[in-house]
Amino acid sequence: MSEAYQELLRGFTITAHGASVELPSDVRSINKWVEILPRADLLKTAEMLSGAASRSLSRKYLGATRFNLMEALRPAVVDCIKGLDRHFLGSPLPLSSDRLVKAEHALFLHHTMAEAYRRALVELCHPEGDIPMMRSGNATACIARCLWHCQQVLLISWNLYRTAPSGIWSAMRNCYHYAVSVKLNNNAVEDGPLQQTVRPHGLFVETALMALINPLAFTAPELDQIKTITAGMAARCTVCNSAVSEHTAQLPRDEADGDGVETGYLEFDAFFHVLTEAVSANGGMSPILLPDGKTLPVRTALVKRMLRALGQASARSATRVYGEYPIDTVVGLSGVHFFAAGRIDFETYIQNLSRLSGQGISTAADWLDSGETPNHRLLDATVLDHSLGGYRLKWGVGQTPRARIGEVVGLNSAAPGVGEPDWMLGIIRWLRYETDGAVMAGIELLTRRCSALALRPVQGGHAGQLLRALEIPPLGEGLPRAFLISGRIEQNTPRLEVLYGFEPYRVLPSRTMESVLTETTALAANVDYTLLIEQN
Repeated sequence: MSEAYQELLRGFTITAHGASVELPSDVRSINKWVEILPRADLLKTAEMLSGAASRSLSRKYLGATRFNLMEALRPAVVDCIKGLDRHFLGSPLPLSSDRLVKAEHALFLHHTMAEAYRRALVELCHPEGDIPMMRSGNATACIARCLWHCQQVLLISWNLYRTAPSGIWSAMRNCYHYAVSVKLNNNAVEDGPLQQTVRPHGLFVETALMALINPLAFTAPELDQIKTITAGMAARCTVCNSAVSEHTAQLPRDEADGDGVETGYLEFDAFFHVLTEAVSANGGMSPILLPDGKTLPVRTALVKRMLRALGQASARSATRVYGEYPIDTVVGLSGVHFFAAGRIDFETYIQNLSRLSGQGISTAADWLDSGETPNHRLLDATVLDHSLGGYRLKWGVGQTPRARIGEVVGLNSAAPGVGEPDWMLGIIRWLRYETDGAVMAGIELLTRRCSALALRPVQGGHAGQLLRALEIPPLGEGLPRAFLISGRIEQNTPRLEVLYGFEPYRVLPSRTMESVLTETTALAANVDYTLLIEQN
């Protein structure tokens, strides 16, 4: 018995779930059973399919029997999952209870089908792991189906910023390693329900590439583009047993795997060079030339973030301070402004500015957000670890923010409830929703002390409307300061009037107004903010 076949036998984790339904034992009966499924009731159909598929895993079959049964059942499963996906993909997070139920059904169906096809492969090649004569097509299909369903489990988890079910990566690795051992990894397989042709190597490598760039740091539309790029580049990347070049990374592992688990390596030279060549283009878009000759236009900012993720070795090697301690946080620019201004709403802030500066600023202007209330909420969080560049923190149950990638977060560096708050400013780079309702996030630090202010663009001697903003002093010497505003400024080099009203830690005499020339840059594409960098 080969070592790859022995690995294939390990780690079956699915237990019975859903309605108490026994799957018929022959293909003709399954076809009849599928015809009477209550398709109008999506959840009832999902429960019946989940129950039948998971209970079938407790039964033993000979040869290709399970494979044939799963092939008969799979079109109905794929169709049901597509219906479930429409109810929760793209929905605001965290999901409502009814959407979460549908997401869990979709995840379970994908996971169950992956395990069923892996078990079908074990039975097909029983007892020594050799592929029977004339069965290589069935074996390749088992491998490809298993890898595809595992990939979908990960994609859904990444889209929802959730932890994937345990054992997904070990199942993918074991299935792929077996494919390599029997030289089926590059064989093409037709997938009828998906109307596409797939290869085990492509499915495994494109999933590993996506994991490598930290998918929890990207939005769902960005992940769709990243999947297209990784799918196009998968054939140019290599799975190997050791680091063979600068651009080699260890294959992903499950959280339950220990550090001693050997996962193998992924060499991604071609992927890295394609991104590097694309980002050198001028303008806001970077055309990525894929090996099949197609060109995919992608935002330059997205390509840079992908390259940054691939180059995270230096960040991972940076000294991190571990130890859990509480911290006050507030999510969103308006909330940070409220607390950084001394718990003053923006309208009152403008009134104070008018009195301080003698500018006679009208508080009845149409730019004031009359619907805003000062009911901004401090959220208790726990810092899990931090480095000079940022924090990894967790919001517990009941403190869950409605956050997204790219949202700004205020972090009170003073001890909670002790002394004057001292607000640092960060940006959410990745999110993960835990099964217990907690939310974990990676926060990149923008500045260790921010100030609330108001600013207005000046063009042709005409001052525009006042905007809520935060001043961002640089983290290092010799770097320019920046300003973060709510909304968009289209001018590339606007001149700003900056109005100050609350600076509790300023040593020099307090400021009222100054004129600044800045350049605009995007903070993140999915948030309605503008980052303005001061020109030297």
